[in-house]
Amino acid sequence: MKKEWKICIAPYKLAYSILFLLLFALVRGVTLTSEIGPALMPGAAVLASVFCAETSVMDRNGQRWEIICLKPEKNRIRMIYRRWIIQAVYLYVTVLAAYFTFTGRSLTA
Repeated sequence: MKKEWKICIAPYKLAYSILFLLLFALVRGVTLTSEIGPALMPGAAVLASVFCAETSVMDRNGQRWEIICLKPEKNRIRMIYRRWIIQAVYLYVTVLAAYFTFTGRSLTA
């Protein structure tokens, strides 16, 4: 599981996902708390697609797929599910943090 975490959540991915959502919260203004969801979701969707697609590209470029193909099919499926769950949980927590960044900004403004 530790290896999966290192592959899925590399330090540069942490940096660009957090910076993206924080800068998005600073640039995109909201006046009401009901506007936070519609303002945040398009950016979060783009971030999620880039975040998850980049893992697949890195597997192909790093030739990890050749090693993965040597494993039994059950282990391959389990590995893909683990990676997807790790990324989904990380992105969910990050988007929640961005939501509260928006909320804090809109309440103090």
